[in-house]
Formats: sequence, C-alpha cells, structure tokens
Amino acid sequence: MRNEANLGFRIPGDGRRRAGTCQVYDWDHAFLDLFWKYNANSLVILHFRWKMLSDESGNISESRCCYSNYRRKFHTKCNYNDWMAS
Repeated sequence: MRNEANLGFRIPGDGRRRAGTCQVYDWDHAFLDLFWKYNANSLVILHFRWKMLSDESGNISESRCCYSNYRRKFHTKCNYNDWMAS
C-alpha cells in the first residue's frame, strides 16, 4: 500500500481501516498473556468456589445445579424415604 510507510508502525500493517492487524508494541504480547492467565485463574477459582458453596448449602435444587455431588444425591431424607418405600 502507498500509505503503509506513513502509519508509524515498526512492524508493517495492512493499511488504513484494518484495526487490530498490527502489533504496535513489544509489550502487547506480555499484557495479553497476563490478561488470559488472570482470566483463566479466575475461572478456575470461581469453578471450585461455586462447587464448594453448592456442597455446603443444601437449598440449591438438584435439577438446577450443574454439580451432582455425593452428599446431595445419596444423603438426603427424600432419597432415603424413596429407597425405603420401594
């Protein structure tokens, strides 16, 4: 492109009106890496924290919760009564 040399990028880009195609700074990769590591760690912590909270509280309905753990599935009064009645 004719205007590519005047854009001011150290690494040549794809020209005007093509946002996001040029890495302007060397630190972009480092910041993006830290961003995704932080997000991944946050999701892992949220996953296990939600699992622990749902294990502790018994008022989350079984049909709406993604985790069917051992205690809620086999150690509730309703299941004992169903088992004893059958």
